[in-house]
Amino acid sequence: MKNILLIFFFCIGSWAQAQQESNPFSSAERNNEASQSEKPAFDTANAGPGNPNDDDDPVPVPIDDYLQLLVMTALGIILYTSHKKRNRLA
Repeated sequence: MKNILLIFFFCIGSWAQAQQESNPFSSAERNNEASQSEKPAFDTANAGPGNPNDDDDPVPVPIDDYLQLLVMTALGIILYTSHKKRNRLA
């Protein structure tokens, strides 16, 4: 039971920390020594590296529609496996 609570809190904490409001590297130096001698494919000096949760995403990922189903399936598999192991030990 203790492990289930720890896993639950870990998942909630990971989900809460997954997306940040702004990119932490946007104010950092954008050029390193390796890329100074090469011409970049696009202008990163003005655009910045970007943030995964920006509104200019071209197409949403198709798996986003099924996240709740995947979580419920994973929980079902976990419960089934733990119940199966418990019955085998008894």
